Amino acid sequence: MSTSPSAPPVLVGKIIRPAMLEIGVANAGQLATTIKLYEVLLGITEYPFRLLTDMALLCVVRSGGNAQTVIYWEVPGTSSAELKAVYDNLIEKHKCKGVKAPHKLPKPRGLRDDTEVCTLTDEAGGEFGLVINPPYPIV
Repeated sequence: MSTSPSAPPVLVGKIIRPAMLEIGVANAGQLATTIKLYEVLLGITEYPFRLLTDMALLCVVRSGGNAQTVIYWEVPGTSSAELKAVYDNLIEKHKCKGVKAPHKLPKPRGLRDDTEVCTLTDEAGGEFGLVINPPYPIV
């Protein structure tokens, strides 16, 4: 008789999985060109791009000429308070610095109304994001 392995716990830490990739461009003139490039690379013309069944790829103009790519990690839960609690905990207890406090994404991106994000840097200065209610389905 074979026994199946037990399922891993869904929630082990403060995040669940990568949920959104944000490709940064240095200025507005580069945005359309970058979106076109990813249309060719992915073979998808509907923007924002949906990767797999539960990951989105966005291209955005970043301030200060920063063309950095940011990975947004899904936070368990559905409320702004849950996102804020993880954000605050990372700042208070794990030497992270807040870049952008939790906020809703602008609707024109074609995302759900309840998608909320924030960004932080780790102790070494690497930027990462947190997202609650990831943008699925993309509308």
